[in-house]
Amino acid sequence: MSIPPGPTTADVSNIVPIPKEYTHQTDLETIVTRYKTLRLKGLEENPEAFSSKYEDEVKFPYEKWLARVNNPQARTFIALALDTDQVGRKYDVADHLALLLSQEWLGTVTIVGPRILPEDDKTLSKAPWDVFLPREVPVAPRGLFRNSTLTYMLGGMFVLEAGRRKGHARRMIEQAVKEVRAEATGVGASRALVVSITERNNDAARRLYEGCSFDVWDGELVLQIPREQECVAMVLDVQL
Repeated sequence: MSIPPGPTTADVSNIVPIPKEYTHQTDLETIVTRYKTLRLKGLEENPEAFSSKYEDEVKFPYEKWLARVNNPQARTFIALALDTDQVGRKYDVADHLALLLSQEWLGTVTIVGPRILPEDDKTLSKAPWDVFLPREVPVAPRGLFRNSTLTYMLGGMFVLEAGRRKGHARRMIEQAVKEVRAEATGVGASRALVVSITERNNDAARRLYEGCSFDVWDGELVLQIPREQECVAMVLDVQL
């Protein structure tokens, strides 16, 4: 299930969601190209921040990048290099596309979900991110979300060197959490968890998430991901 669209106007700092619907095919193609360019540049600048490699993703066909942008289970946010007079203004949601097409992209984050965390599954309760393994739990109908614990994954977070130390990463996380809170409240969920898998020794990333009220799950749980990085799960228990 996709995260439903927000209100028709929004207070924009400089964080804008990539839309799912386009009137003109050329606009979609431009967005896909800009997303690809941003991602590949991030992989070149800061390869240790990713679980994948530039050498692999640069070979991806257009269709794979399109699938990422159009993934109905995900919403991707972009940090834009807006002028001072543009930040904080109210924009129609329709204006988001114009901003994405005209402004420089500095960073991105993607929120995926929700998935229901079964209350009676002791294994999943210890590692709630495992609900995103396809073989574990199918995507539930929206009607089942009421009174459930919903889990979201926050990933693909990075900011280009030119945009660092300006609060972009924190604002992207805050916007993603805002979306989670609105959706979980709207469907009547009893609880919502936002999970980010972070390299264990990446102190800057851990401080960032801790500053946004995330905690290391289960004290110091270490995970292994494809590139053999030692990681921890940073989890935010969203107040509904």
